[in-house]
Amino acid sequence: MPTKKQAAKAKILPEPSTVSDLKASAEFNPDIDPDVVAIWERRFIEPGPEPSMPIPLKDPSWTVRWINTQVEGRFHRATASQGWVPLRAEDLQGVAGNLGFVVNKEGFVCRGERQREVAMKMPTKVFKTIQRRKVEENLKTRRKIKDDMAQSAATEFESSQAGDVVSGFKGTIKEGKETIALDAEGGA
Repeated sequence: MPTKKQAAKAKILPEPSTVSDLKASAEFNPDIDPDVVAIWERRFIEPGPEPSMPIPLKDPSWTVRWINTQVEGRFHRATASQGWVPLRAEDLQGVAGNLGFVVNKEGFVCRGERQREVAMKMPTKVFKTIQRRKVEENLKTRRKIKDDMAQSAATEFESSQAGDVVSGFKGTIKEGKETIALDAEGGA
């Protein structure tokens, strides 16, 4: 437990904003591993959640993603339903251990203390085509919903004008309630 004097001193010292500031401070221990200092430097620049580091591949025409095999059925769904292929050590440009990865007993590239995150690969052209088709399907679904809403409005209000208004609507619709205050005469 720090003394009052130590606590007061700690509050007065400015927090470092760069690694250079940190190294210049009295608290810096020069025996700290330079790799750890490099991580701090990176986090000073980008403090948010750490993005996945790129995986160097011998063949760069693959898209790679991590899947969490702790989720029941996830590996089967990724391979049998979605077409992902497990990344193997021989796919890497470099040694798995030197890149921060582990190779499990099946020969798949993994990360995490229990090796439950498995790297999966898919040809980038195939991945982009699937992504584009997903967007197209989502847009079709949105158009169908909008058309159904316009038809419902026209039917409900017995007016094609109501359908045209809904069909021409631009913006977003949020589910919820809005309270409108009435003035003394009952108007909005």
